[in-house]
Amino acid sequence: MSTTLQTASDSNKVGRCFSVNSDVGVVRYQGPVEGTRGTWLGVEWITSNRGKHDGSKDGRQYFRCHQPPSNGPHGSFIRPVDRLVFGQTLLQAAKHRYIVDDLSELKDIPQTIDGRRGKIEAVGLDKIAKQQSDLTSLTVLGLDSCRVEGIGSDEHEIKETRTSLRNVCSLSLANNFMVNWTNVEDILDALPKLKTLDISANHIFSPVSIDSTKRYQVDTLRIDTMPSLTWADIVDISKQLQTKTLSYGWSQLQNIVCVPEDWQIEELSLESNLLTDIAALGTLPSLRVLNLCLNPLTTLDIKPSQFPSLHTLNLSHTQIDSWPTIDTLTNISTLRALNVLHTPLTASDVRYQIISRLPQITKLDGTVITEKERTEMERYYLVQCARSVGSSEQPVLEMMIGKYPRIQELVQKHGMPGVNSGKQENKLKSRLAKVTIQVVQDNVLHGSIICSESRSLIRNMMVRQLLPVVIKLAKTRSFKVYLCNDAVDSKDCSWTLLDNETRSLSFYGIQNGSMLRILLTK
Repeated sequence: MSTTLQTASDSNKVGRCFSVNSDVGVVRYQGPVEGTRGTWLGVEWITSNRGKHDGSKDGRQYFRCHQPPSNGPHGSFIRPVDRLVFGQTLLQAAKHRYIVDDLSELKDIPQTIDGRRGKIEAVGLDKIAKQQSDLTSLTVLGLDSCRVEGIGSDEHEIKETRTSLRNVCSLSLANNFMVNWTNVEDILDALPKLKTLDISANHIFSPVSIDSTKRYQVDTLRIDTMPSLTWADIVDISKQLQTKTLSYGWSQLQNIVCVPEDWQIEELSLESNLLTDIAALGTLPSLRVLNLCLNPLTTLDIKPSQFPSLHTLNLSHTQIDSWPTIDTLTNISTLRALNVLHTPLTASDVRYQIISRLPQITKLDGTVITEKERTEMERYYLVQCARSVGSSEQPVLEMMIGKYPRIQELVQKHGMPGVNSGKQENKLKSRLAKVTIQVVQDNVLHGSIICSESRSLIRNMMVRQLLPVVIKLAKTRSFKVYLCNDAVDSKDCSWTLLDNETRSLSFYGIQNGSMLRILLTK
């Protein structure tokens, strides 16, 4: 596999990205500096904690940095030494990554890898290498961290790029050397079949200069880890590419303003930003999926006219801490799937409350809500609400309606709970088992505990209905689940393997105080 590294001894470098050791910068000036000899490069450093000034020396402004001055100085002058490594073209990177000049190089690749169920032998690598060497056969192209800066300016190479990569439908260019949106437009012009594009962690600065005469059809766009861009830039880029699915996460986005009504985005991920208000997104007419995971959101105030098409909402790892925020989601009549794991509100087991408060959802935290579970949870919710108002001269139903949502609707559906006799409450409680679920490592029942949580489970639920909960806790699909009803500290405690997904938990004897242990397997 051969490649050519372009160094500082080549031609004009202004506007190009480079790396030296582990640092990355962009050349903003190339030429003499008054009072010195030879050629200098005026550099804006992308790497934090590099740079001492704003591009000026002795009162003369040689270049300007594109990053905001509030982030500190980013500029410096360096000599164009050969250890500065500049980018390469898309075609050069593709040839380096996919074309094998000497099949003997394949001997260095491990012939076996560890799989979920044992060793997997790698065979036919020579055939795969030969097939990939024909770049026209590639539909998926992965060139992350390959120093790609564009398609170049050589007409012959541009023509070869259009021919060799004409069938590419999915392209990943994360963590490369692109500094201008024009670089991306040139790539899009050369790859007419492109539908999926990842340009995360490049170094494109705001404002983005978009050619208004060009329109593309890139259905899926990832542009994560790009704090140098503004929300307006992201919207303009998405509209030019006519994107349906967009990810703009890990980019320190704080405010969402100016959301065009004609923006036809369908899936939007804003994970791990700094958002505290999403009201502006409510006007999007086609938005079906919204991911707000890992944002410092504390409240939502959804109006009935907002989010007319929203189907899936992810609020996990936010700071949602109040029931009025959950109740306001009833205004999204199209909402079917909700994720609220790891929020202050859901620190305890409140699944029954969320199911009862939001009649329109059919999936909560990745687990499908069956009709039977909804009935059980709504009845249990009524009992808990009745108990919370206590005894008073004021009618219980009237107090419940004044304090909790959906009470009148649920009473008409299930009847008024018999709080005084306690019979209905006891009946509901008898169907639930408060258990502790623990994940242990080392594939032994008494291994180190990785995580633990308490949950109320319906005794007659199937083992397969428990699996989504287990998968989320274990963060893997390779596990075994054991049940114990004894004191787990005892040497004589008995563990039962839940080995049949079609059996109910009651078949294995689950009860209040049971312990479920998840053994991670390789």
